[in-house]
Amino acid sequence: MVRRLIVAAVGRRLLYAASLLLAVVVVVFVATQWLPGSAAQALLGQQATPEAVAALERSMGLDAPAWQRLLRWLAQLLQGDLGTSYVTHQPVWNELAPRLLHSLALASVVTALAVPLPEFFTGYLLILLLSVNLAWLPSSSVIHPGMGLSAFLLAAALPALVLLLAIAGHITGMARAALAETLSAPYIEMARIKGVGHWRLLWRHALPNTWAPIVNVIALNLAYLVVGAMVVEVIFVYPGIGQYMVDSVLKRDMPAIQACAVLFGALYIVLNTLADVIAVLANPRLRRSST
Repeated sequence: MVRRLIVAAVGRRLLYAASLLLAVVVVVFVATQWLPGSAAQALLGQQATPEAVAALERSMGLDAPAWQRLLRWLAQLLQGDLGTSYVTHQPVWNELAPRLLHSLALASVVTALAVPLPEFFTGYLLILLLSVNLAWLPSSSVIHPGMGLSAFLLAAALPALVLLLAIAGHITGMARAALAETLSAPYIEMARIKGVGHWRLLWRHALPNTWAPIVNVIALNLAYLVVGAMVVEVIFVYPGIGQYMVDSVLKRDMPAIQACAVLFGALYIVLNTLADVIAVLANPRLRRSST
């Protein structure tokens, strides 16, 4: 019975995540259609004739109705095809994958280290202090294939420090508040009265009931590190997915923009769904009932 309840709860969250991801895809497509300017015009330049622009739009399939282009894009996504870049004429995934790895690597560095300050102000302040004045760290993050771990950590040090300052206070503050709330619960007071030791009280009674909010806070911050570090990547010219999306917007590379936005949404949904599933599985009441 308890196992069926857990499966049903996890299934509901996965179904909700899939529905939310579909909504994200539709919203991303609609939003990119509202971007000013024409992709064909941007590729050909301002001097291109209307006939040349129309011909390129036909060859790119941009002359089809919006609903047909949306269904075609959905079919491509279901097959794992993120489209072909208008600028480089290469599969978007080929250009996105290494940048995604860079963003994940940067997020991993910050997570391993884990005062909030605005990233834009903090980034330039640290560049002024640690790069210009002290010359301890490089002001830009030059990442290239085959570089060693020490070289990567040196290049990623400044953006990682900026992101660390942004999330460390939030994670520790929320975790402390959740634990303090649990420690003030009546069953904790009853355990104290019965003579339960401090560490047993903390590890066996308090922490199992605090995992859910802590995991949710960590998941939200991980989602921010992966998909919300765009400003930091632009400041340090870090070759991550955020920098790639900014470059694609400037070039009106619609397939790349849409792929980045969908990937952002998918990562955010996956991390939050994973946090929900962990919260369900870590529920001490369900664990006690199943034993």
